[in-house]
Amino acid sequence: MKDRGDLVTFIFARGGSKGIRRKNLRPLGGIPLIGHAINCARASSLVDRIVVSTDSDEIADVARSFGAEVPFLRPDELSQNATPELLAWKHAISKLRELDGEDSVRGFVSVPTVAPFRATEDLDKCLERFISCDADLVCSAVESTANPYFNLLRVNDHGYAETIFAEDAMVFRRQDAPVVYRIVPSVYAARPEYILGANYLLEGRCMLVPVPPDRALDLDTEFDWQIAECMVEKHGIGMDR
Repeated sequence: MKDRGDLVTFIFARGGSKGIRRKNLRPLGGIPLIGHAINCARASSLVDRIVVSTDSDEIADVARSFGAEVPFLRPDELSQNATPELLAWKHAISKLRELDGEDSVRGFVSVPTVAPFRATEDLDKCLERFISCDADLVCSAVESTANPYFNLLRVNDHGYAETIFAEDAMVFRRQDAPVVYRIVPSVYAARPEYILGANYLLEGRCMLVPVPPDRALDLDTEFDWQIAECMVEKHGIGMDR
């Protein structure tokens, strides 16, 4: 990006949720899930504006109570279980530019609600990398313990498990396997024009910013939520920014 411009942080929080019912409004550590995302963004000195994209009036009211803007509601057709989030990103950029002018979004940032243990430090590191580099997209990631060179398998047409790579690429000790990363839905920063023109998120030049495993939990199922509640109860991990 090379210059800061106007970094608009978007938080995408639809009313429906298949894996965890009313996820974005559900309290974790006494705060609605969407509140954690807004609080994290508000604590960053690099964030210029926080905009919530939602189809829910209830979520919109809660978002405003935490200090975020909700200048528009997302259409129902962009709020379904099967809707790619990239389409919601495109809509949010276009809609805000329609309302406030083309220069209103010069840097796009997404802070997903599903990563409540993200620290403002993680957000700032991604934004600093984005500002200083020419990548199309910068996102958070964690070193993966599941590795296609070592312990990930696929099932062949005969129903038998086999290694993903050819035998000459296999390794037999975890320590010898090339390091691979798993994207953490914690922070994404991108050029708006890249998002508007992309067919899928990772088709351009992408840079990763590692985050610690204890801040990388992605809330997708009730089991994930139970883990999160245990983390809050026993350690308060991520709750003190």
